[in-house]
Amino acid sequence: MINSIGSFQFISLLGPVAVPTGQIVLLPVRMGVDGRGLKRTGVRGVPFRLRSAVDQPSLAAAHVTLAAYLAMIGAAPVELVQDYFTYSTFKVAVLDVQQPRITPNAGSSGGLYPPSWAKLVCLWDLVAIANV
Repeated sequence: MINSIGSFQFISLLGPVAVPTGQIVLLPVRMGVDGRGLKRTGVRGVPFRLRSAVDQPSLAAAHVTLAAYLAMIGAAPVELVQDYFTYSTFKVAVLDVQQPRITPNAGSSGGLYPPSWAKLVCLWDLVAIANV
């Protein structure tokens, strides 16, 4: 697959992926206590945003696909593939799907789902979850 979030494929999936790289360190501060301490809280992902675009066979199909995207919010983490690269050290949890735009496509013959009579563009808020 070129680009996908879980089982959903896209023509384009744009944006930087925030890969979890190391320990998150907090600097706790307590009133009236001198000095500074460090608190390691583990390796965690930080939220990031990707923009997806995909053709659809019809406007109705685009609405059905959008409903399926929205059902992924808060569901189990899924695999992420971007530009043929599979992120194998983590999966992503979908935090939100925003600003969906469904537009008619005037008879495009290419794409993932020909004949492409609609285009669906969304912003995805994701967070990396380490494989365990």
